[in-house]
Amino acid sequence: MKGILFLLIFIVTLSSGYTQNVGYGIVPINMSIKKESAGIAQTIMDLNQRFPQAWIREYISVDLTVTQDGKMLKSRGENEALSEDQQQLLRHCKSGDLIKVSVHYYPDNNLPKEIKELAFTVTVVPDVPAAFPGGEVALRKYLQTNIMEPLAKLVDDNLHEVRIAFQISRDGSVSDVRMVKNSYSEEANSFLVSAMKKMPDWSPALNKEGSPAPDQYQF
Repeated sequence: MKGILFLLIFIVTLSSGYTQNVGYGIVPINMSIKKESAGIAQTIMDLNQRFPQAWIREYISVDLTVTQDGKMLKSRGENEALSEDQQQLLRHCKSGDLIKVSVHYYPDNNLPKEIKELAFTVTVVPDVPAAFPGGEVALRKYLQTNIMEPLAKLVDDNLHEVRIAFQISRDGSVSDVRMVKNSYSEEANSFLVSAMKKMPDWSPALNKEGSPAPDQYQF
């Protein structure tokens, strides 16, 4: 598994011949940054390489907010270079923290001066992500056998997209399983949550120091 958050989208369909086909895939979601990289960031671009800096003629303010353990820690800077206070916040980030950057600026165009805003959020992930026993191939096989095939018996010919969030705890166990996007079938929703909770323990994520850290995913 790569060092980013993943979304496994369950797409369930029935063909006109009533032969059930169940499809799913793994795609990246949400911008993320490793704990070590967040701790050494000095500019907005270090947090988000796709930040459209060319749009900005003049910075007004740069607000950085770290959400950690339910608390919001804020600091304001002046431009693309993060202030010392902002860098200090980033150095104390933990896996699972959310970093939001909100930039107020004047755009680089010939229109009358009008304040614009750009904002993005990144999630702090461990330096070494959690791993399913046997790797990604084994994970896909497990999902196909234990989730996708039984799920096919619970749905009709409508198209569904189902999302489930969960966490791999420091001890490698699966925890905090919850539906992010429900299917129309309560039976299917209940089955998915129950099945995800029964997954075997993973190898836990690790920080740079080698200590276990929680890792969050969406399937």
